[in-house]
Amino acid sequence: MESKSSKLVVYPLVPIGEGKHSISDETLIYIWKRIEQEKKIEQLFYDGSVNNIQEWLNFIKQPGMFPIIIWDNVNNQIVHISWLKDAFDCSAWIHHCAIGNYRRGVWEAIRDHWKQMDSLKLLLGLTPKTNKKAVKILKGICKFTIVGEIPFVCNMHYEGKRVPGVLSYFDLTEKVRQEAAHDTGGSLWVEKAAEAAPQ
Repeated sequence: MESKSSKLVVYPLVPIGEGKHSISDETLIYIWKRIEQEKKIEQLFYDGSVNNIQEWLNFIKQPGMFPIIIWDNVNNQIVHISWLKDAFDCSAWIHHCAIGNYRRGVWEAIRDHWKQMDSLKLLLGLTPKTNKKAVKILKGICKFTIVGEIPFVCNMHYEGKRVPGVLSYFDLTEKVRQEAAHDTGGSLWVEKAAEAAPQ
């Protein structure tokens, strides 16, 4: 999906048969190496669950994950990766990471992409309170609603301690409820994501 205003394109990572995916391992490895070079691993995977390229590939391609990459169509480069995890009923937990500096318009591209999924109403977030930059983006740019804090819920593996997590959500139906009457969707998430995959 292309955002007309920002010229950002969203490419979903979906299986396309015979063990292949819509986004190559080479691209995924490139993303990992960029995140590693930018020293973002310890913040993104603060629990220590993903530490190397193979674990990254296994993680991002596992069933039940809905990853997308955001491509800058003007400068011809990947600028962001995001994924949904643990989808249940009308909600899913969202995670994301900038490749390089945050690119203006990325959040809007991500938001608009997931608004296309008819069954998805809420994006959920759990952010370590100590990651002040992420919490600031959550509130200021992404406009998530803060529910509160959960004590000890975030295991900061690299720091050897537990910290409170900021629980939040984003209502995808806000400001688009009137559009629902014109929505001809109804497909499953994976099917819709596959339709948007690059050929």
